[in-house]
Amino acid sequence: MNARILFLLRNYLFWIGFGLIYRLIFLGYHFNLFTQIPYPLLPGLFFHGLRMDLSVASYLSCVPLLLVLLANLLSDRLIAAGIFFHAFFFTIALSAISITDLEIFHIWGCHMDATALRYLASPNEAFASSCSSPLVLLMGIFTTVVVLFIWIYVKYVQVPFKKMPSIGLWNIPLGITASALMLVAARGGIQQIPLNASFACFSNNDFANQTAVNEHWLFFASLYKRAYNTENPYQYFTLAEARKIVANTYSQNGENQFPKIIQTNTPNVVLIIWESLTGTAVEAVGGTPGITPGFNRLAQEGLLFSRIYSTGDRTSKGLTGVLSGYPAQPKLPIIESTKKASQLPTISSSLKESGYCTSFYYGGEIEFDNMKTYLSFGGFDRIIDRKNFSRELSKSKWGAHDHTVCEMALVDLKKEHQPFFSVILTLSSHEPFEVPMKAKIPGPDIESKFKNSLSYTDQVVESFVEKLKKEPWYKDTLIVIIADHGSPILGNIQRFKPEKFHIPMLFLGGALKTAGSVISKIGSQQDLARTLLEQLGVNANDFCFSQNLLSDSSGQFAEFFYNDAFTLVNERGYVAFDNISQRFLYRAPQITNDDVRLGQAIMQTTYQDYLDKGNLVRNW
Repeated sequence: MNARILFLLRNYLFWIGFGLIYRLIFLGYHFNLFTQIPYPLLPGLFFHGLRMDLSVASYLSCVPLLLVLLANLLSDRLIAAGIFFHAFFFTIALSAISITDLEIFHIWGCHMDATALRYLASPNEAFASSCSSPLVLLMGIFTTVVVLFIWIYVKYVQVPFKKMPSIGLWNIPLGITASALMLVAARGGIQQIPLNASFACFSNNDFANQTAVNEHWLFFASLYKRAYNTENPYQYFTLAEARKIVANTYSQNGENQFPKIIQTNTPNVVLIIWESLTGTAVEAVGGTPGITPGFNRLAQEGLLFSRIYSTGDRTSKGLTGVLSGYPAQPKLPIIESTKKASQLPTISSSLKESGYCTSFYYGGEIEFDNMKTYLSFGGFDRIIDRKNFSRELSKSKWGAHDHTVCEMALVDLKKEHQPFFSVILTLSSHEPFEVPMKAKIPGPDIESKFKNSLSYTDQVVESFVEKLKKEPWYKDTLIVIIADHGSPILGNIQRFKPEKFHIPMLFLGGALKTAGSVISKIGSQQDLARTLLEQLGVNANDFCFSQNLLSDSSGQFAEFFYNDAFTLVNERGYVAFDNISQRFLYRAPQITNDDVRLGQAIMQTTYQDYLDKGNLVRNW
């Protein structure tokens, strides 16, 4: 029996070491962030994550323990084969999770969880996104670690079971004790609250906290919660209190007094949703010069909103933010639930009821992220996607390039019945940043490729607008340019900082009265819905989380959400709060307690609204 106990101990230590090695690899892969961790916090990266490491090791040791306890009933060969297959399978599976997590953290600023599995439903899009990643490096790490750990397991952990004596009845209590201890470790201890990610959070340094979290534990915990959790995890106040705070913030909606900025009551509207147009790449809103000169020129002709923030960090969240004025969710986007998304109001539905013809153009596969269902419920008469383009015109990994999509849209709009509302969602500035032109901003690194893709779309958008100007109906047309979300790429911005979510919003066109003006009021992309509809004289009462940015009575703030956390920005600065650790990721000195309460109340009520299928605010 001693030999079997020693095997179980070696097996247990093997899986603990497995987690520790991948934590070291994680630190090395994100070395620039690692160097920013204060020295006193370094031991905590491992000490505070140990409980999660023990939990994972306990779960992974259950099968070997069971096989050892059944030694008298099964052959030695069968037990040995079962234990080896178990180790082989989970070494590969957990390594795949860890290696994927390395790059996802680099892009998203947080560990991979079950939300990433939705990309398996769209393998083409998943492949396109991965092409900008250092696949050779990642595969090299994966292969090296898998081979090394399987070799260690075979040589030092597993032993021939024929050398072990049979288990006697007197050893049963020992087996029960071992099982009980393993269950306690898997639970995270004997405390009242079971183990969760907050147990590993120990500082105000976001990267240090995320490093301490065991990514394997987090992934499988999120998978479980995705399947079974239907409760609101953001319980800062009673629901009545939270609703009151948010209701007071949006109480001015429906009573707005605002200037008229368009010259006609029913202008045509062309809405361009620009993939990843981050404010850090737009000089007109304080970004790096030379990347989007076309946008800068167009900004001089229109009304520029310079302090707008996206509500989320993915296109699926930005689409509902722009078209429905709906806040992003900290985890799954609402667009993925057909039942929930079908209850959202949309700009297109509101304008269709007012006599507008509606259309949507996208060069990729419209089924991705359940966009097709959402848009079908959203009142669009015509939806164009990759299938509408020939194979010759759909050569990129994502689909048809932006210039091809804009050319088709222009041809159709020339024949469109007026007034029309047409949306163009670009894609060329998405990973892998593939563009059909000689690089204007050359360079093999991801930052240069990203800049170059934005430069390409910038040329496309400016050319498209110039062509629209030649149409007789341009004088009655309003053009709106806004991003679906920002990006952390330029400057390697941390997940909670406003710079990651800062985006431009521009109104221009022949129907616009005001030209060459800038509005520096803080707002969200979800405010476009009410701002536009009320300008057109269309009722916007269904857009409960949207404000009219042209109204003096609307609040100056924006809130965005990401992975169980939020950031609220206002004229006093910003506050970022992580719900897992229950800590501030950052809080500006001038931020008040009321600001914090507002951010928490919005997070709580919007998620409750998500759970209640969108009926929360309308009943206030």
